[in-house]
Amino acid sequence: QTTYSKTFSVYVTDVNGVAVGNQVVTLSAIPTQYYKGTLSRTGDPASWKYTATPTSCVNEDALLNGLPDLNGILDPGQDVNGNGQLTPGNITVVAPGTVTTDTFGRATFNLQYGEQFSPWATVQITARASVAGTESRQSISYDLRGSSADFTAVDPPAGVTSPFGSSTLCTNPN
Repeated sequence: QTTYSKTFSVYVTDVNGVAVGNQVVTLSAIPTQYYKGTLSRTGDPASWKYTATPTSCVNEDALLNGLPDLNGILDPGQDVNGNGQLTPGNITVVAPGTVTTDTFGRATFNLQYGEQFSPWATVQITARASVAGTESRQSISYDLRGSSADFTAVDPPAGVTSPFGSSTLCTNPN
């Protein structure tokens, strides 16, 4: 296995809290933060934990001239760490990207990501739907987590060093 897959549920209701079936929901998962650092095997029982408090960096695509951007394009001034690309980039997949609720107003989807990104990013998962002509949007923040088996094994997990580097500065690409 090289990826994690976490199942989520979404519910759609009307203004009275009654389930709305056969409703299309559009999903997205955009990184809001990424972290730099390393993991080491510590504690009793031993597990892989942050060697030191990780450096927290904001998605380079998040702001442009102080305004929300998130367009997936490297605009002038966004390459904060100087590596020539947006960091962290799109590192997760929402599958499927659109779901339809069942008769109970419920639908499920998966968030998938490479093991090397756990625990090195936080994403904002957003669900959008339109009920009775009113568009609704709900978001949650989710830290990319790994399996307990991977983080308690003697062998290091895939992301023992953050894929974004181990520097204490967001402006450094390493």
